[in-house]
Amino acid sequence: KMFNGKRKFDETREDTGRKLNWTDIPLGDGVVFGKILIPSPVAGFVIGKGGETIEKLQNELGIRIRLSKSTDVYPGTNDRVCIMKGTVERLTEFIRTYYMDKVVFLESRENKQLRMDQQFHRYELKMIVPVETVGRLIGNAGATVKELIKTTKAFIQVSQRPPPNIHLPERVMKIAGDYEPIVAAVKEVFTKFKDDAN
Repeated sequence: KMFNGKRKFDETREDTGRKLNWTDIPLGDGVVFGKILIPSPVAGFVIGKGGETIEKLQNELGIRIRLSKSTDVYPGTNDRVCIMKGTVERLTEFIRTYYMDKVVFLESRENKQLRMDQQFHRYELKMIVPVETVGRLIGNAGATVKELIKTTKAFIQVSQRPPPNIHLPERVMKIAGDYEPIVAAVKEVFTKFKDDAN
């Protein structure tokens, strides 16, 4: 579902009825927003029964997390959008200790091809990046993203521009490879978000 070009999100923590308090973590002091895609079949695992898991993650990591509704997936995918708010270090820790360890593992149980990829240490994460930031991440003639690939050893691919009749102020960035290279690349992207915010 799209509303005026913007995605609609639940204003409450799913299944709880309690509103997320985003103002607990004010912007500034290195706090950024990040967006990733989470496969719909495992999104419930992130939320947990009665919202317990997502609440625990927020409290333990000092971040805020919001998932799009189960009927609201990112265009061209079956994935739900996960918006995160926190410092670069805390968001990276969420990716490292939770997304990579648990979400990717659960998805692999349902995805034979992904299981085969993981045998060769090839995992995958999809980030949503504003078009303005995409340009700076790619750099002149791709110089910046090439350097990022070289330093992190992750495979990075940015989606093509959408058709003219579809207005999306963002692009999908696929980050693939082994565990640590993905985490390193994600941290660099989050850092770029912080630099752009400043």
